[in-house]
Amino acid sequence: MAKSRNRDDFLEPTIIEVLDESPIPLKILPINFKVNEKTKRIVSLNAVKNQLKLLVEKKKVMKKDLPDASYYWTKRIS
Repeated sequence: MAKSRNRDDFLEPTIIEVLDESPIPLKILPINFKVNEKTKRIVSLNAVKNQLKLLVEKKKVMKKDLPDASYYWTKRIS
């Protein structure tokens, strides 16, 4: 049986929904808190980071790296 490349695919719609609801770009930690609230379970920060990385590669989410942090948003804000 082939192992899935990413076990956290269920996070994709939740992360996009969180970013769509936000009027401003968010850092990784607030995204993780809001994903935990929406899924009503604890999702690891690494799982959210990995899924965000894939979403940025797919160009569904935009990313801005600054010296102190990285900010994420959907195309709706830009």
